[in-house]
Amino acid sequence: MKVALAQVESRVGDFARNLDALAKAQAEGAARGADVVVFPEMSLVGYPPRDLLLDPGFVAAAFEAGREAARRTAAGPPCLVGGLARSPERLPQHPSLANAALLLSGGAVAHV
Repeated sequence: MKVALAQVESRVGDFARNLDALAKAQAEGAARGADVVVFPEMSLVGYPPRDLLLDPGFVAAAFEAGREAARRTAAGPPCLVGGLARSPERLPQHPSLANAALLLSGGAVAHV
């Protein structure tokens, strides 16, 4: 198995730019024969998101970015991308989110 490690410069909250960088890096990995392309922590969201995780609009945009990333990368090799997921923890001061790896394959978020 050939793994491409994609080093992208993500910006916090700039989902359009982060998605473009992801698609470009996946295409480069595919051109080099990669079977899977692996991205850094929080590459979809930007790091660190800090207080933005308390903003429902930001969180909704982050989840949509994961779905859009899956659509944009559907034709190439699967991608393992850093993003957000719902956390099973339910703490009053916690936004119930987790730093997660999303497996994008076949146009969908195949696994979190």
